[in-house]
Amino acid sequence: MRIHKWLNGRKHNSMRVRIMFMFAGELNDWWIDWFLPFFPSKGETFDIIEFVECGIIKDFKDKTFEGCVRYHSIKKSMYDMLFDGYNVEIENIHWCPRHIEIELKSTDYNRDYWKEVNE
Repeated sequence: MRIHKWLNGRKHNSMRVRIMFMFAGELNDWWIDWFLPFFPSKGETFDIIEFVECGIIKDFKDKTFEGCVRYHSIKKSMYDMLFDGYNVEIENIHWCPRHIEIELKSTDYNRDYWKEVNE
């Protein structure tokens, strides 16, 4: 909860940010208000689960994925894949007129070798 503690007592204008995680052919995205006075760069790691646990990302829904090809017979939840912030990297940043978009990728798992499992 480092982010939450850091934000307490500080007043900053927010930016509207869309966080996107493309995985198994599906776009998972979340809209947040970015209150931090700095912004990450492409290639940096991004601890998205910290944002979920602090309540900044409110609409996170966990999904289960099943591996194909080299990940055959492995099942992982999206939460587990994103849990280690050192293995989630910013792939691209798009500066739009009214908001900013951050594209994330898992550095541990190739996004094309998974399919979503409906449980």
